[in-house]
Amino acid sequence: MPADRTQIAPPNTFALSEGELIALQAQAAQALGVPDIHFHDTLSDGSAAPTLAVIPAGSFEYGSAPEEAAPDEERPRKAALIERDFARVKPSVRGFDFLNDLQALFLPPDR
Repeated sequence: MPADRTQIAPPNTFALSEGELIALQAQAAQALGVPDIHFHDTLSDGSAAPTLAVIPAGSFEYGSAPEEAAPDEERPRKAALIERDFARVKPSVRGFDFLNDLQALFLPPDR
């Protein structure tokens, strides 16, 4: 008999508090088999790869609400769905960090 493949609807992350979002990230990290919601792999030369952040499955809205002052291109609000958990590079806070990350990834080590 085939396994039950019933899909569970992902949560509406727009309605969750910050603590609930972090808990959802932690659950996704555990399901992905990674040690934390922020992690990095080790490159072949032994250095750390850029930090990754776990993004949990869920739905959310983006764009501006009608009562918010915002440019026209941010309207109307749209719904988005992330169907499965994944990890992506955590953006650097400073441009300098971003440039260093790019150089580490794409320039030969002797530069």
